[in-house]
Amino acid sequence: MDQESQFHHYDKPMTTSQVLCDGWLYGVMLAALPLSFALVLFIEPASGPIELTPLSLLSFLIIFPVIEELAFRGLIQGLLLSRTVGRWRIGTVSVANLITTVLFACAHFPRGGWLLACGVVAPSLLLGLFRERHGRLLSPILLHIFFNLAMLAALAWHYGSA
Repeated sequence: MDQESQFHHYDKPMTTSQVLCDGWLYGVMLAALPLSFALVLFIEPASGPIELTPLSLLSFLIIFPVIEELAFRGLIQGLLLSRTVGRWRIGTVSVANLITTVLFACAHFPRGGWLLACGVVAPSLLLGLFRERHGRLLSPILLHIFFNLAMLAALAWHYGSA
């Protein structure tokens, strides 16, 4: 099986059960936990503590991830993948994923400056890889929610232990 067919399924999206049985999905989730804590431990969050209200939790954990994935991985990356240039690759990363990641990082700059913009680059590339691997938005949405939950747990631990 060549690299293209192993990692990317443009023509036939995976079913929900296929997505949920993909071991890579859970491997990335497991890796996100220690990385979130390390990021918070070694790089003090620039924006300070987050005020937790039911609405802010709902927004941070559900609303924003769904809207951002629909916009970035669904609309932008989807449109770019429909063009030949968007499917060009640098290693396993498509040009569509790179452009989408730059835009995603720029969208996060106003909230957290360079720290947040740079901090979302690796997760964004992973979200884009899973969008292409599975041919749908279920895994990027689930991963985005999990990434935000891991960061929230790391921030709560950091500010609770300070």
